[in-house]
Amino acid sequence: MTATAQLFAAYRVGEPISVRNLTVTPLYATREGGPAYITLDEALAGKSAETTEINEAGSVPELRFRNDGQLPVFLLDGEELRGAKQNRVLNMSILADAKAETMIPVSCIEAGRWNFKSRAFQSSAHAHHSRGRAGKLRSVSDSLRMFGAARSDQSQVWSEIGRKQAAMMSASATSALSDTFDSYKDPIEEYVSGIDFPKDACGAAFAVNGATLGVEIFDRPETCSALIGKLIRSWALDALEAERAAPARNGVSLDELLARVSRAKGDRYEAAGLGDHVRFEDDKVVGGALEYEGVRLHTVAYARTYGEEATVY
Repeated sequence: MTATAQLFAAYRVGEPISVRNLTVTPLYATREGGPAYITLDEALAGKSAETTEINEAGSVPELRFRNDGQLPVFLLDGEELRGAKQNRVLNMSILADAKAETMIPVSCIEAGRWNFKSRAFQSSAHAHHSRGRAGKLRSVSDSLRMFGAARSDQSQVWSEIGRKQAAMMSASATSALSDTFDSYKDPIEEYVSGIDFPKDACGAAFAVNGATLGVEIFDRPETCSALIGKLIRSWALDALEAERAAPARNGVSLDELLARVSRAKGDRYEAAGLGDHVRFEDDKVVGGALEYEGVRLHTVAYARTYGEEATVY
């Protein structure tokens, strides 16, 4: 049995929770979590970590993360960082070592600004919207395979943000995706407040308009509980766009998604921080995972068509 198959064999599926056209299905672990770490928000609250531009000039695809704490810090794939010279999102999940600096690969989600708003970044209450995050994941996998670098297709990222803002009639002076989240804050929070996600779950599958489009799994309930709100907001923005659309034609069943992820062949790459990145795909799913000390700290996978130009909800 592969490591990925063992991962999914160690989880059971809970009862779906639906709000309007978004369904979140909890996943529960039957095994213990991995090594000790804290989340980015915990590190920022404790003032033990800081994310900045790499230097005064800055570099769009890379930031500097300094961890002065006693524990590694987990940063989530797609987690949004606001401030500095322009807002960014993480290109992959990272475990940044304690008492160390880590150069982290990112994508720009604010094309119209390149000047300092602050010296350091702050985290956001949401992750990159799910369709954009899925497309970014696929392009980062392509870059790793072809060049060994965790770079996204930045023009594709900007194009998807432009499409999203046009579809949702959301204006932004700097083409910042955060402005779209802010303009839809109230309806997004209706999804969040309506989903009473269990604190003992380690992951979740997400369906929009009846089609399962993605799955997210962590090594422990505490991490999932800390980050599930960001993920629900990420999916809620897409669910709002899809509310007036026809029933989904894309996606796969939850059982098929989990089965395909468990069977998918993975390629291994050295992580930006601790551990390794595993990227996997087949004709129906694409995904990635962060593995450290033999434990999958985070796994994310999407239906392969999700995030493509032809996506139909």
